[in-house]
Amino acid sequence: MRKLIAMLLLAATLLGLVSGCANTENGAITMGQWLSMINQEFGMSSYVQEEPYFSNIGVNDPYFGVVQAAADWNVVDPEKPLDVYGKVTWKDALITLVNAGAFLDEEATEDEKIAYAIENFDPSIRTYWMNRTIKGAKATALLVTAQNKWANKTYDKNIEE
Repeated sequence: MRKLIAMLLLAATLLGLVSGCANTENGAITMGQWLSMINQEFGMSSYVQEEPYFSNIGVNDPYFGVVQAAADWNVVDPEKPLDVYGKVTWKDALITLVNAGAFLDEEATEDEKIAYAIENFDPSIRTYWMNRTIKGAKATALLVTAQNKWANKTYDKNIEE
């Protein structure tokens, strides 16, 4: 009975995330919404730097804390422009998920991060989709997969080393 209730709660939560994020045309989500979802799922709620990383996202912007945490946790690169109200592309989604889970070294290229994400999150993704807008339902499914992989991460070296 507990498993049934847990599954229903999980389904309701995912449905809420998908329907809440599908407020733009064709079910696309904005970068601000996407980073909010990532921060929530990976527990990135705090940030250190009070001065804005991005000049276009001020202290009074509703996504200020989300963006600051994402930059502090290396989910987004503060050296590159960021539009929190722009739609998320497949490339954005895959790179931010790899960064959030720290699945690869920080020095890995964008192409290496994309290849890792496709191989480990969903092999049906095609590289020619990278500049296309991702829909909320597919983004949420990728987020759940990445978060589960991150939560169940195993290490090659013993902890004593």
